Amino acid sequence: GINGTDMTFDGANWIWRRNGSGFSGVPAGHQYFRKTFTVNTEKEISSVYVGVTADDEYSLYVNGEKVGENGGTDSWKNGKLFEIGKQINKDGNNVIAIDAFNSTNGYAGALSKVEVSYTDGTKDTFVTDDSWKVSETEPVEGWTSADFDDSQWLVPDQVVKYGESPWGTGVEPSPEDAFAATVLR
Repeated sequence: GINGTDMTFDGANWIWRRNGSGFSGVPAGHQYFRKTFTVNTEKEISSVYVGVTADDEYSLYVNGEKVGENGGTDSWKNGKLFEIGKQINKDGNNVIAIDAFNSTNGYAGALSKVEVSYTDGTKDTFVTDDSWKVSETEPVEGWTSADFDDSQWLVPDQVVKYGESPWGTGVEPSPEDAFAATVLR
């Protein structure tokens, strides 16, 4: 497995807010996604990984810190895997935030999976699904942080299980260094 993980996108979903558009008619533009979660405070964390991609491009944030991005033609096929243990708040809320960009009219989606592994061998998994929140307009500053109020945000109306049409199974997360390691130091 990748970095000692068996991480795949199995169980995750391609999410978007299509508002009745067919797959091929999704307008170009940004959508903004958030998922808030907590970790088990009674266990010790051994690692936390997030796998992510988007059709077409994304920037990924964990608790307000940018940890990665992709871009370019067909970049959605290149999932990335980030170790985010340093960014995780062990005692409260955490948020994964994705600024996803559909560069042309047509298929659009964000795909992500978070795996929290504990020293006792158990895992908590969080995937892109209809529990995520989405904004179709650029949110105010602070939208990537855990304490942001997303109560007025919508839920995705596209939830396509990984492996199903139109994307299939052609994406697996490959390891990347989180931005902080390469950019800020």
